[in-house]
Amino acid sequence: MARSRVEYDEIGNTFLYAVLAFYALILIPISYFLWPKCQKRTAVVHAEYECKCEGCNIKRKKRQTHGPKQGKSNIIRYIVLAILWALLAILVNKTSNIEVTHEEYDPYTILGVDQGAETSVVKKAYRELTKIHHPDRGGDAEAFDKIAKAHQALTNDESRENWEKYGNPDGPKAAVYGIALPSWVVSDQYGYIFLFLYVLILMIGLPVAVSYWWKNAVKYSAQKVMVKTTQIFYHFIAKTPKMEFNRIIMIFGGSAEFDKDENAEIVTRENDEKDVAKFMRELKNLNAMNREAPLSSPYGVKARALVHAHLTRLELWSEELEADLEYTLKKVPMLANEFIKCATQIYFYYGPERSSNLETFELATKFTSYMVQALWPKNSPILQLPHVEEMHVSNFRKHKILTLQDVAETSEKKRKLALASLTDEQYENAIQVLATMPKIELEAHVEVEDEDEAHIITSGALVTIRVSLKRTTILDNEKRLRDIAHEAAVANGTASPNEEKPVVGGKKVWEKNNKKKGGNKKKKGVAPKKSTVPKTAAEEEEGKKEGSESSRNENEDASQNDEDEESSDSDSIDGESDDEEFFKRTQKKPNFDADNFETIPVHCPLYPEEKYEWWYVYMFDKKSKTLTAPIELVKTLRDEEMKEIKFMAGGKGLYEFTIVVRSDSYVDVDYSTDVKITVKEPEVIPVAKIDYGVDEDEEGHGGSDTEEDYEVTDDDSDSD
Repeated sequence: MARSRVEYDEIGNTFLYAVLAFYALILIPISYFLWPKCQKRTAVVHAEYECKCEGCNIKRKKRQTHGPKQGKSNIIRYIVLAILWALLAILVNKTSNIEVTHEEYDPYTILGVDQGAETSVVKKAYRELTKIHHPDRGGDAEAFDKIAKAHQALTNDESRENWEKYGNPDGPKAAVYGIALPSWVVSDQYGYIFLFLYVLILMIGLPVAVSYWWKNAVKYSAQKVMVKTTQIFYHFIAKTPKMEFNRIIMIFGGSAEFDKDENAEIVTRENDEKDVAKFMRELKNLNAMNREAPLSSPYGVKARALVHAHLTRLELWSEELEADLEYTLKKVPMLANEFIKCATQIYFYYGPERSSNLETFELATKFTSYMVQALWPKNSPILQLPHVEEMHVSNFRKHKILTLQDVAETSEKKRKLALASLTDEQYENAIQVLATMPKIELEAHVEVEDEDEAHIITSGALVTIRVSLKRTTILDNEKRLRDIAHEAAVANGTASPNEEKPVVGGKKVWEKNNKKKGGNKKKKGVAPKKSTVPKTAAEEEEGKKEGSESSRNENEDASQNDEDEESSDSDSIDGESDDEEFFKRTQKKPNFDADNFETIPVHCPLYPEEKYEWWYVYMFDKKSKTLTAPIELVKTLRDEEMKEIKFMAGGKGLYEFTIVVRSDSYVDVDYSTDVKITVKEPEVIPVAKIDYGVDEDEEGHGGSDTEEDYEVTDDDSDSD
């Protein structure tokens, strides 16, 4: 059998196919990573208003300066991708124009005879061609060799069998393996260079790149938090379960995200020690003498100092520190959520006795709002309003106005008096921002799923509390404008104090029409109008009779209508099957973990990024001060949302719970509602007694035969 051989591509056809395949394989992932990502914006803004304070103006300028840079980078990416894909189109065009020449061996065609010609015809054609192509007569030796093989294939039995079986009169050819590379690749001159590149790229470069990617990928969890940070949180939460606010800041500063050895984005500078020393002189309660690793590490002390400076609203003295502070603040929401998740898991795994108390969870859920608004827990929440300073807070305290809700509920006169030092534009700006801050209306509904009586809770049952969250604003600015217009009209004498205040803009589209359906029905309790014309005594008596009859008829009609309405309502309620009711309770709920978490923008001039409203929802027992369900984060609350809290009912008794909804963006913006649950003992289902057909006489031995039943006595033997 012929030996195999290797055939290199000297023409370049197969090499072009190989280049096209590898190039397309690399170009597709490169295009995916280089293509500019579209930033989806689904933020719902309640009012077309932008704050005019200094901090918000600086943030807008930064976004505007960042926008053109991002636009230029996108243009460069588009140009690079266009060039790469144009090169791919050129390669495709060249490969499509390559002519593939493959001819099968046909002896009839070589001899110039018809398919299936007789042997005499074949021999005659062979003799004629020999006279022309024989080398002795000046013919071509190669052409004569082909003619001789064709003649042999059609006249010799063995050659004909080889041709029909292998396509060649000489038998099977040697196997040819084509390599899509030119022969100079393995030549003595260039072979070592090509081998070096092969080893460098495929045997060294590719494994190193994959290992580097894997090393960085395993550092992060699914929530994009470093695994080492999660381990640090678990360690210190288990070590000190009951924490104060400064302790939470220390643990936050010890996150691995701020360590240069773990995160390549961190930049260390020579003057970091001087900056930290200056922070220690400026700030109090920094606790720089702590010796717990990694809280006492240089990066941990620096991150903690930056957080203290931010909460104190201390002006930093270098652009490098401002950049470090921005990076630290951007990590706050993600790390705070990870901290709460770790604390919650420890709480429900080890129990309340060995875990964090309720005060620690409250501080942890408030941590993000303090960082976003740059306020300490001791500061007044009124400082979240633009242009408001400590002297304005003192003015509010004189009138016992302590919270944002108090500011919204107080009169316009008191607000202006407390903010008298502000200009009209600044005052209006502060009120407009107050009108965008959220207010949550809570409704809780308790039931037990998969039970016949959903509102009866028994011990050990799975209780579901459906919490309805409805977002409104803390201040109705339209109502405020109506009040101002009404007071001005009263002052000018064009309106009376008791006159109804005008509605700005008329009836709103979303206001419901108070007109009830079925206008032809008679109204209940409406007396007929009396005539003012005097009547005689007879007419009065007739009128009394008619009035009594008409009133009696009206009462009968009204009672009949009431019965019809009640019967229709009862029919509609009773007509609803259990399957339909179960379907309504188990229908698809809104997704709180959607990919896009942008909801409503937050006013936060000292936070480097645009923040959106997120909400913590949790429930605790009022008596024992313990959590009953894990703390969850709602990221998609725009107008209304429904949240479910599930837990196992305890023993028999009355339980009082408090459901808390707390903002992670605004300080002291949290709302709660109380829920009372009465747990009963489960009913004991009586077991029906089964009659096995056994008589009372046989009850002693269960109705089964014993050896005594078959024992033979003397009397029986004698009778036999």
